[in-house]
Amino acid sequence: MIRENFPIRPTHTIHQWSNVIDAKELDFWHHHFSHEDFWEDIKGQDHIEGQPCHKTLNITYWRANKLDLPYRYLNDKMHNYVEYAFGDDFLLKPVPSFRKWVEGTHMGGHGDPFTMDNQLTMTPNNGELPRGFYEVATVMYFDDDFDGGELEFPDLEYTINPAAGTLVAFPCAYGYEHRVNEITRGERTTSATHWVRCSTIARALSHQAVPDRWWERYENTGPVFEMLNQQHP
Repeated sequence: MIRENFPIRPTHTIHQWSNVIDAKELDFWHHHFSHEDFWEDIKGQDHIEGQPCHKTLNITYWRANKLDLPYRYLNDKMHNYVEYAFGDDFLLKPVPSFRKWVEGTHMGGHGDPFTMDNQLTMTPNNGELPRGFYEVATVMYFDDDFDGGELEFPDLEYTINPAAGTLVAFPCAYGYEHRVNEITRGERTTSATHWVRCSTIARALSHQAVPDRWWERYENTGPVFEMLNQQHP
C-alpha cells in the first residue's frame, strides 16, 4: 500500500522542455551530423549495447570545423535550464558528448552514478570527476524520425519519446535507473550531459571530517555503506 501511494521517486522531477533548439540550430547540427567524418565507433561498452553501430563524435572533425563556440552556446543554454529546474549552481563542463543510435542499438538499464551492481563509482576517469558525483543528467534530442529508442524509467513506469529540439533532465539517483529501447527504424541523435552542483564540490574540497561513529545517530545508514561497497560497522 505504501509503495502504491508513494512511488520510488516522483516523475515530476523529470523535466522536459520543447523547442530548446530552434529549426535554425537543428539545421546547423544536422549539417555536421550528415558528414560521415563527424562520427567514429564508440570505444568501450559499459552500459552501451548493440556495438559497433553506436557512434560518438570524432574530435578531429570537431576541431577542424571549429565547433567549440556553437557547442558552448548550446551548453550554456542547457546549463541555464538545469539551474532553473533544480534551483542550484552547477558546474559548466565544456566537453561535448554526442551519440548516434542506428537500427539495432540500445542501452541497458543503469543509474548514471552507479556501477552495474548499483555501487557508487568514485574512481576518477581521465582526470574528470568520478561518476559518483553526478547529480543531474540531461539528454538533448536532435531528431525524431525513428521508431523505438524510447527513454524508459522502469521503476517509475514512465517513458519519454520527445520531439527534436527537446531537452530532458532528471536526477542521477536511486529510483531513476533508466534504459534506451532498441532503435527499430531510422537514426536517433542525442547529446547527454551530467551535471554536478558547485556546493557538492565545495564540500568535497573542504576536507571536513565526518564525526566519529556518525552512523549511530541514524536508523537507515545501510544504503550509504552499500553504495560505497563497504561493510557496515
